[in-house]
Amino acid sequence: MNAPLHNLGMHANHMAKHTDSERMQTILQYVGVGSVIMMGLGAGVHLFRDLFKPMPEPYPRQKYREMMDGLDDRGRGR
Repeated sequence: MNAPLHNLGMHANHMAKHTDSERMQTILQYVGVGSVIMMGLGAGVHLFRDLFKPMPEPYPRQKYREMMDGLDDRGRGR
């Protein structure tokens, strides 16, 4: 079964409800809880990155200088 992490908790919970083995129910419930925790951590990391990453310059200075030099060269007939 190749389910993404966000479906794993739901599938594990469903399988836990429909199995007769108490040990397997416990294992599947741990898998379900673990996948929910991992999803929460992943969402927290993405949120943290989005909030605290520096905003890039729309036109980096190096690129701007290269562009201006290119325009100057064309204006001089080079």
